[in-house]
This record gives sequence, C-alpha cells and structure tokens, in this order.
Amino acid sequence: MNKIEGLCDDISAFLGKESYYEGPRRLERTIIPFFAIREAVVNAIVHRDYSITGSSIKINVFDDRLEIISPGTLFGNLDISDLGTGLSECRNRSFVRIFRQLGLMEELGTGIARINELFHERNLKAPLYEEQGQFFRMILWQQKIESDVQEQIDSMLTLLGPLSARELAERLHIHHNTALKYLNKLIAETKVEKKGAGSKIVYISMHRKK
Repeated sequence: MNKIEGLCDDISAFLGKESYYEGPRRLERTIIPFFAIREAVVNAIVHRDYSITGSSIKINVFDDRLEIISPGTLFGNLDISDLGTGLSECRNRSFVRIFRQLGLMEELGTGIARINELFHERNLKAPLYEEQGQFFRMILWQQKIESDVQEQIDSMLTLLGPLSARELAERLHIHHNTALKYLNKLIAETKVEKKGAGSKIVYISMHRKK
C-alpha cells in the first residue's frame, strides 16, 4: 500500500498545482484530484493483461495531462462506452481481492464514475479513455474548462442549429453534465429553448429563431 501511495506522490510532484481554501487556511493540491491519480495507477496494475510480454505500464506527464497506458484492452464484453456506468469485468480476480483487502479498491465499476464526478466538480476537462491496439490508455487532463463555455454553446447553437447536449459536449470536449449545466443557464436566461423528450431532446438558440 505504501508503495502505491509513494508512486502516486512521485507522480504528483510533476503535476500542476492549484491553491484552495479550507476555512481561513490557504492550501495547495494537484489540479488532477489525487483519488483520480491513485485510481488510474491501481486500474493499470489490476486490470492489465499480464499475458502480453515485452510491454509494461507507462506513465507520462505532460504540461496539460497525465497519461497512463496499460497492456491489454478492456476485458470480456466491456466497451469504452460502458466505463463509468457501473458495469465491470474482471481479468485478474486475485489482484482485485488483494487490492480491496488493502483498501486500495472499492466496488468494481465505481472508480471511473468517481473520477468523472471529481473532474466535473473541479470544472476540469473530462477524462479520456481509449483503446489503442493492444493497450488501454487513460488521459487525465490538467485543463480547467474555459469560463466562456456558455458563450461557446450559445454561438454554436446559433450557427449550427439544434443540437443535443451530448453533441455539444463532444464538439467542445467537455463533460456531458457540464454541457447540461450551461444549457440550463441559457434556458433560464431565455437564450435557448429545449425541444423534444428523452433521447430526442435538442436545444435551439433563440437568436436563430428570430
């Protein structure tokens, strides 16, 4: 357990920092939540494919992101779209059992959801999860979402016409919940109108309708 925490501390030393307040005290923390760093490292160790030889876990730190690349694609029938939904498949059950006993893992399928939630809370660009060949890559961004996202959404709806929240999130590279938050603000300001129901909901700029 100490080795995992020590590794995460070493990674943190190279990451960007930000100040925050806890009562009257001014403190410092990594822009990327420490839980996300540890979860990404644990995920890479526990879920990697150890049958792939000649490759190892790679941890890369850039100015704008942390990348952790692990040998092996998602196990079983899991797809990238399943991540964060609570669905899980287990490749190395003995690793999972040991890491849970050490208190380094919670319930299977909950870690990614918690990472996404923390990034949303801190207004960070949503993490990226992808498969490349025989490898799984997790990208944790150190970028805060720009304060003019609301204006970008308004402009995009004016120029392109009706779009769903998911389409806006993908075009602006933001979390789906972040897009919804700003859309609701635009609706409250009567700049945007919501049409449809369920999966067919789209948003229309009132500027375009005039």
